[in-house]
Amino acid sequence: MKNIIPFPEKRMKRQKKLQKSETRSAVVAMSIASILLVAVVVNDHLSRDQRPLYIISDNPNTTLDHLNRAIASAQPMDPFRDLEWEAKLADKLAQTGRDPASDQGSIGRTVSSIDGLRFGPLGGKYHLDQSVNLGTGIRQIEYIRSDDVNDRPVFVQPDQFLKDYGHLLSVHFDVFDRSNPSQGHVQEYRLLNGKKKVVGRASFVLDDDGRLLSLRVASTPE
Repeated sequence: MKNIIPFPEKRMKRQKKLQKSETRSAVVAMSIASILLVAVVVNDHLSRDQRPLYIISDNPNTTLDHLNRAIASAQPMDPFRDLEWEAKLADKLAQTGRDPASDQGSIGRTVSSIDGLRFGPLGGKYHLDQSVNLGTGIRQIEYIRSDDVNDRPVFVQPDQFLKDYGHLLSVHFDVFDRSNPSQGHVQEYRLLNGKKKVVGRASFVLDDDGRLLSLRVASTPE
């Protein structure tokens, strides 16, 4: 009898108490979840009748008549559609599309050659001063200094600039040459017509690295 091991009664009692506690907690949690679910369903049912019905239409009387007839005849009806209003809108859009003025407005303004220069090679960093008569071209280009310390003027080769964009300047010329080839920061060019007559001058001001600071164009008095 000395070799008999006593059964651990205390451990079994403790385990039974733990199981009862877990079962009780699960039942309470399920009860709370059921109550919340029922409350949500009841609240949705009660508030459904109080929700307003919005009818989007340009002709509400006609839409209500259609809706009433649909309810009386038990036919499906979409209260948010008004076919008559949609037809009117489509007709207005079609008429707008045939209007030349509206076509121009939808396409936008054509970019001019000067705007192409301003926002292209010059990167939108310069002020372009045009003559009083806007059709005569540019008479001055000035670098707009920015608060950004990393902002820099753009590199410009005056000879190439005159070849590519000389037709946009206020002085019309056919050829050009350097007034003084030994110039440094300020490079001046004579603008000549087809008869080799000087008709104006173009003065480029560059920084130490060859970036454009300004350009001034002036006509030569006859």
